[in-house]
Amino acid sequence: MVLLTLATTINTYGQVDHLAVPISEDATISLLTSGPSKMAIFTAWGHTAIRVKDPQTGLDIIYNYGIFSFGKPLSFVSRFVSGQTDYRLGRASMRHSIEETIEKNANYYEQELNLTQQEKEKLYWALIENYKPENRVYRYKYFSDNCATRPRALIRNCVNGKLVYAKGEEKGEVYAKLFKKADGENKTYRDLIYEILPTSPWYRFGIDLCLGQPTDQQLTEWDQLFLPMFLKEEIGLLSIQEGDSLRPLVKATNKLLEKQKREKETEWTNVFNTSVVLWTVFLFALLHALYYIATGKDDRWAYLLFFTLTGLLGTVIFYVSCLSVHEFVSPNLNLLWMNPLLLVIGLLVYVKRAQKIERALMWVCGVGCVLSIIYFIICKAIVPTGSGIQQYNTANLPAILIELTLIVSWLLRYKSKSEKIETRKSD
Repeated sequence: MVLLTLATTINTYGQVDHLAVPISEDATISLLTSGPSKMAIFTAWGHTAIRVKDPQTGLDIIYNYGIFSFGKPLSFVSRFVSGQTDYRLGRASMRHSIEETIEKNANYYEQELNLTQQEKEKLYWALIENYKPENRVYRYKYFSDNCATRPRALIRNCVNGKLVYAKGEEKGEVYAKLFKKADGENKTYRDLIYEILPTSPWYRFGIDLCLGQPTDQQLTEWDQLFLPMFLKEEIGLLSIQEGDSLRPLVKATNKLLEKQKREKETEWTNVFNTSVVLWTVFLFALLHALYYIATGKDDRWAYLLFFTLTGLLGTVIFYVSCLSVHEFVSPNLNLLWMNPLLLVIGLLVYVKRAQKIERALMWVCGVGCVLSIIYFIICKAIVPTGSGIQQYNTANLPAILIELTLIVSWLLRYKSKSEKIETRKSD
């Protein structure tokens, strides 16, 4: 009980870390991997932690680089959008980790690392050092600095020798399935996101809007290990090479928890699929435009609503792409059709003196839509994924067409009204 209390104690500045004691030769260090969960969007990627267990001292503690706090909601959202989200290394008992994984309803794996006593001690003391108050907080980066990348770096730095594939050049079917596409090319970050979120089209659509061209570059094997399940599979393929000797990196793998099968529920994202919804909205937008062109009625309310909402989204995308410190967000060709100019249009629709400005902005955004449609067609028809060229989400096309339809409708009616005014003046 005393050890459990010590294990779950959060140290403050100036306090002694009571767990900073030598580990025995019976101690084991394992990589823990929690599989994807549907509990929340941030659990969809899985999770990685490191377990240190020493039967001689009763120590059984989890080191977890995935701790974050929502804090004040507005402050958290602001920092998240700007890319200034700080995570920290936390510690918890194994029991707490098990309970948390049960709540998420995810598979839970343990891979005992095949380390020498010297390597175990080096890794353990590295964790103790990282847990110091001045070291435990780090700037989270989704692709390159997260709960999986930190343990993988520790493991690589603490082994004596280098990590190699057990079968040399022949990496096997598991490797090919993990890191290669059907055509043999390496996957991209966007490919991996689609694999993780196969039934979440709205999440994919939102992520695709914010992530730019760097997300479509082909990845090396090491790059792909930002995902916990990929890291789990990869270290199972690796060995530690010292001179001519090879030692498997993983001594044993155990499945601690089995994901419980639950009655399949119809997800709203499958019923209200992104493309289906947006194509339906496009049809209504087209009928709306034809009706108001034919009748000449005033529908500025529709422009105020649509362009204000899309303009706010465009402002967020612009900020994330151009002003935040997020990685892999710039350049972002979604800014051709989704940008802050749409917000200006929405705010000016009822300002009569701003009609010329409004018309000019409509033309600029209309040209952006046309270029985006051309780009979309070329990419889907000619450019393969993994070429390094940014890929548009398939739902982009109806979304762009909605915007373009309203712009063309506005320009046609604006031109018609201008001609009528000129005719009256001449008469």
